Amino acid sequence: MPLADAVFATMLPVAVLWSAVSRPAAWLRGKDATSPLPPDVDLSGRVVIVTGANTGIGSRTAFNLAKAGAKVIMACRSLERGESARQQLEEEMRETLSKVEGGGGASAARQGTLEVMKCDLSELESVRTFAREFKVKHGDRLDVLVNNAGVGITDGPRVTADGLDLVFGVNFVGHFCLTNELLPLIQSTPAARVVCLSSVMHHSGGTDWESAVMGHPKRRGSTYADSKLAMVIFAKELKKRFAAAGSSATAVAVNPGAVRSDIWRNVPKLVMPVFDLFMRFLFLTSEQGSYTSVRAAALPLETVSGSGYYQPYWMPFKRPLPFEVFGPFVGCAPGLPKLVKDEPAATSALWTTCERVIEAAGAARGDAPGASRG
Repeated sequence: MPLADAVFATMLPVAVLWSAVSRPAAWLRGKDATSPLPPDVDLSGRVVIVTGANTGIGSRTAFNLAKAGAKVIMACRSLERGESARQQLEEEMRETLSKVEGGGGASAARQGTLEVMKCDLSELESVRTFAREFKVKHGDRLDVLVNNAGVGITDGPRVTADGLDLVFGVNFVGHFCLTNELLPLIQSTPAARVVCLSSVMHHSGGTDWESAVMGHPKRRGSTYADSKLAMVIFAKELKKRFAAAGSSATAVAVNPGAVRSDIWRNVPKLVMPVFDLFMRFLFLTSEQGSYTSVRAAALPLETVSGSGYYQPYWMPFKRPLPFEVFGPFVGCAPGLPKLVKDEPAATSALWTTCERVIEAAGAARGDAPGASRG
């Protein structure tokens, strides 16, 4: 077992014990966060893209940003499931607004909109098509891109339409492609930002990107951790590049926490009943899991541009493990991302690898050289 995996496995029982003691105490004291945003946050006029917005964390992220007034584009793999989710969210938004005294006031004035567009992150041509269509329909600005969609540990080796490892391909390469396709819009929109969904599992990720792209047959689940580490590195590098270009845009990585969502659907059926009980006791809801994304997307830049990495738990000491695994839920707090050995080289290799596989996928379809770059 690699050292990072061994450390994580050792810390997990400590994290469970810490959470078993601290979570009930925080709840009894009324310290758990109860709202994703302050009531005075107004996102009217903002244009937001949320990938994977038809379910789980993405759905709640889309809802909470639209409720604050944003125009939210739900980038979904399935138009049918996306439209079904949109209708449910709009009904919930109407019910929420009806509870406001008089059915009006500031809350009603800030009601945003939800729109579904197809974007299959497992197919790079679908990503490009989405970007082109978005520019035609909403091409004057993009305030926030939330790179949320993800695939958990699969039940066996699986690949994308372009022959990449499914987990790394969807979780990172697809988002890398999407972000670069939309980069000019992001850079030209005042105070825009890119929010990259990571995970506490990024602490056990590695930087062998070539292997990650094709999968690790001897390390089940490692491409998930690698993809989440890639998200942290990606956000840090984007932030540097925005500053170098003189853009007011920024990028942050967020850990939503341990969340009960359908990302765990491939847990073996034999252990699922026990795992489900474990999740109900210790894991966050999808609504709670959206808090880091929503706050990173909506709060003033000076509030979220500091550490560049946020997680949802109270951390009594400045160390990620075991306190970033479970614990008292505070919504969004600065975290400590993994320090990668020779980060400049790892970042350069990540960029080069992704650009190469995206260009190769385009060449296989007969695209012009460099067509994959934004």
